[in-house]
Amino acid sequence: MHNSSSFKQDISRLRELFTRAPFLEFEDEKKAVLKHWLGELPAKQVKGVFKLSDLYTHLVKKTSGSSIYTPPSLVAELFNKTPWHLDQDILDCSGGTGNIARPFAQAGGKVTLMDTDETALAIAEMELEGIRTSSEDFLKAQGQWDVIIGNPPWEGHKTMTMAQKEGLRLQFPEIMGNKADLHFAFFAKAHELLTQEGVLSFFVARYWLEAESAKGLREFILNHFMILYLHDWYGTRPFGAGVDPILIVLQKKVADKSYPIPVLREDVGTFTINSTDLSGDSMKLLTKQELQLRHLIKKTGAMTLGEAGRFYQGIITGFDKAFIMTPEEAKERGIEQELLVDWIKSSDLRKLTDPLSKNQLVTDKRLVYADIKAKEYKGFMAYIEQHRERLETRREVKKGVRQFYQLQWGRDRELFESKRILFPYKAPASLFVTAKQLFHSADVYSYGTNLDNNWLCQLLNSPTYDRYIKTELKKLGGTLYEYYPHRLEQIWIPDPMEYPDVEAYLGMIEEQLMEEDTN
Repeated sequence: MHNSSSFKQDISRLRELFTRAPFLEFEDEKKAVLKHWLGELPAKQVKGVFKLSDLYTHLVKKTSGSSIYTPPSLVAELFNKTPWHLDQDILDCSGGTGNIARPFAQAGGKVTLMDTDETALAIAEMELEGIRTSSEDFLKAQGQWDVIIGNPPWEGHKTMTMAQKEGLRLQFPEIMGNKADLHFAFFAKAHELLTQEGVLSFFVARYWLEAESAKGLREFILNHFMILYLHDWYGTRPFGAGVDPILIVLQKKVADKSYPIPVLREDVGTFTINSTDLSGDSMKLLTKQELQLRHLIKKTGAMTLGEAGRFYQGIITGFDKAFIMTPEEAKERGIEQELLVDWIKSSDLRKLTDPLSKNQLVTDKRLVYADIKAKEYKGFMAYIEQHRERLETRREVKKGVRQFYQLQWGRDRELFESKRILFPYKAPASLFVTAKQLFHSADVYSYGTNLDNNWLCQLLNSPTYDRYIKTELKKLGGTLYEYYPHRLEQIWIPDPMEYPDVEAYLGMIEEQLMEEDTN
């Protein structure tokens, strides 16, 4: 097991040699350090490690509050998309070992690396000729730069301390709301430190393009910068990390009219959007065809899903082990059969071939529907006593809102017994199914409406509507989208009396799309 403190000590010693010893002595010692620490790496990681900075990526991996290693191909893209020239001052605000700044330094740029990690900066000084370094905290920095680049810390609001959040809210009140992540502040600070018409190029998480909590950041960017370039990886993860990135290039300049923005979206390729297509409400990057589809469906729509019905959440037991079981297990535990109800989770929805038929259950699991009346069932009360200690730790029980034997959030039983439409909270594609007498977990939502459920499911599950709905949804990692009710409420649908034939309606929409594409 490697010792990161020993590696840092070796770097400190090498730094001393670099400044004082003859070149050959330094090079010999550097090779010895590389050879020693390469032996500490797993065989699969040794390939491609040629420099101290490569080693550092593997040996001193930090989790919270650290920038993620940026692959060379992405560094090259940032370099190529950032307008700059040799007499400009360039700052990498999260410099590390100089990975992102390397091509700028090698091209003769006047580069400063700023990072609180002094070991990383020492490596950069030994590898990149002519750079300057600063161990200052970027968010407290003073000065001015023509170009600011970086891969700011990928630290979410949940891991930040209350003192840190409060300090940033006071420093950057425009953008640092309750759920603002640390990198939000880097945009505001970069704007402060940039010269007029200076350029900012960042790798950051993409979620703020669409998240409700990031409206302040979107408005700040649109009101204080022009967007020169956007690359949205759209759910793929080129860093090999659990965050979906974008590359954004901005200029500190306020546009006096609309302007085109070049975009690369990983799933569709390159296209151009207009600055007027973006707003504080959303900066989702949509193609011309996606915008046309939105327009056509809204034009032919008679109502939104929010107007046509209501969305409902699923059940939260608070402790699945106590409330979910097979009928056989319930019998063995002495639980009364009349408390058992049919139960599914989102993973079961695709198997729901005929949810209205009692013979087509997709799972053998049942939920013990324990509301306040469950205390009347002696068998259940005798069974649940063994889980009392665990169940009493639930917040609602501590507050006196629930008895220890009740489901945490059982919702309204009559809702689950009625006919409605079910859909998963997260999915790669639209999956809306009709159901009745079926209880479900919180990773499934339901929708109640007086409209014909089969007609509506046929519409919502169609390829045309799948494409349309995704223009409104928040994109998650991989192929997933978030089917959150407040976004689905905005989905337009036609009047079923005017368009009873779903296929005919969809054919009309597709035909109009083709006509607009040819014009």
